[in-house]
This record gives sequence, C-alpha cells and structure tokens, in this order.
Amino acid sequence: MIEHMMFGLNSMALISGAMVFGMLGLLYMKFKNTSIKRFIFLHLNLLILIINFAFRSYMSLHEISLGWFQLFASRSIEASLFFTIPYFMNALSHNENGHMYQRFFSSCGVLWILSKYIVDYAMHLNILFTQHYFLIISWLDFALVIPIIYFIYQAVKVVKNGQEHADKQKVVSQALILVGVFLPGILADLAWVQLKIIESIVPTGFYFSSLFFLTFNCFVMFGGIKYLTQPIHSKQYFRQQCSKYNLTEREEDICSLLLNGQSNSAISDQLFIELSTVKKHIQNIFKKTNTSQRFELIQKLRGVEV
Repeated sequence: MIEHMMFGLNSMALISGAMVFGMLGLLYMKFKNTSIKRFIFLHLNLLILIINFAFRSYMSLHEISLGWFQLFASRSIEASLFFTIPYFMNALSHNENGHMYQRFFSSCGVLWILSKYIVDYAMHLNILFTQHYFLIISWLDFALVIPIIYFIYQAVKVVKNGQEHADKQKVVSQALILVGVFLPGILADLAWVQLKIIESIVPTGFYFSSLFFLTFNCFVMFGGIKYLTQPIHSKQYFRQQCSKYNLTEREEDICSLLLNGQSNSAISDQLFIELSTVKKHIQNIFKKTNTSQRFELIQKLRGVEV
C-alpha cells in the first residue's frame, strides 16, 4: 500500500512537471527571454530526475532492476544539476563572473561523478565492504548541496538588488521561501542510507524532492498563466511605442532585435556596428523608456503588463 502511494506521488510530480515544461516552452516562444530558456534546461533536469524517482518506485513494486544502466542514468541526471542550476542563476542575477562559476561547478560535477565510479569500482573489486560503500556514496551525495547553496546565494542577491523589477523579485523570493521550507526534506533525501536503510524511518520509494517539485510546479503554473494569457500587441503597436519614447531609427532596430532574443554580440554582427556602440545604444534606450533591464524593456515595448 505504501509503495503504491509513493509511486502515485512521484507520478503526480512527473505529470505536473510535464505540464510546466510545456507552459515554459510557450512562454519562451512568446517572450524570447534568456532566463526562461535557461530555466527550461533546469526544469528539464529536475523533470528527468523525477522520472528516475518514479521509475525506481515502479521497479520496486515489480521487483525489476536494470543494474549498471540504471546506476549510470541516475548518476548522470544528478551530476547535471551542477551545470543547470548555476546556468540558470547566472542569467537570472546577471552575474558578471558567470562563466567562471559555470566552469567551477561543471568541474565539481565531473569530479563528483568520477568519485562515485571509483567507489563503485572499489566495491566491485571487494576492496570495500557493503556498509562502507553505502556510507561513502551517501557522503558524496551531500555534495549536491553545493549548487543548492549557490541557488540560494544568487536568489538572495536578486531579492536585495534595488535595480531588479519588483515582479521578478517577488517570484524569486517565493521560490526562495519554498526552497527554504523543503531544504530539510531535500537533505533527508541525501541522507537516504541512514534514514531508509539503517534506521528505516523513511519509506524506500518516498522522496521529499518529489513533493517539493510538485509544490513548485503548482506555484509556477499559478504565476505563469498570467503571462501566458496576456496579449502581445502588433508590430504597429511596437512602432508606436518607439515613437512614444522618441527612439531613433537605430535604437528601433536594436529594440526589434532585442525582441527576437538577440544578444549584444549578435546585434553588433547584424547591424555592423561595434559592441561598445550597441551597449551605449541600449543604455540610452533604458533611459528613454525608464527601464533598467531587457525583460522590462521588452514587456513595455510589447504592451504586456508586468
């Protein structure tokens, strides 16, 4: 009975995750926002993780095991969190040292998964006893706290940044509270050897991470539907907005490319102007439209309320 309930929880988290993934795809097609695109990668990573949890619950019900393939898939999914969490948060917080942090966390992910395979190989050669093997693997799992801490750190920076849009700060603060509430449960998932095998306190197929993902998806769907249903005005409205803020023809060209999700370097290449000139034009556009970031500017030019 408990096993069926655990499988049901993981399945509900999986279904809600698939729904949010589809909604995020629609939002990205609508707004062409870099943060949304990177959040899609993070959400896909979490979704695959939940698929793995649901599959484990199903296998425990039917006493199925895929051996080394299952182990490889689980390790790869978990290790990718070292990449997707910083990848998203660097875009969200406009981190100037994002590339440096990205390389650091990617290296941590590679070292983490290699360490686990070394322990697996030592177990295979009978160098380690079974109990010691599970304890070492459990200790290594706690390294996944590192990208979670980085998420919290960057989220706090966004909330405290006075130049960020109020709506963005509200969403990030809600996500921060949610992570804080479920953090003890996520740590309990990482301590699976002690809680599930040694003490048998938590059922084998239960994951607090699935419950967190289900709750998080409900928040995302509730908040995202507002932007999904808001209409985007026509190109004529875009030109009217450009005229309203007295944008020059060159600034209008740059805004048009910004609306299509182009980076500064891509705009520089397409308009055959220096990168520094692009940045200068964008700063002038920000001043004229009384905005401070791209997302806010794009929403204003499209006539979407933020």
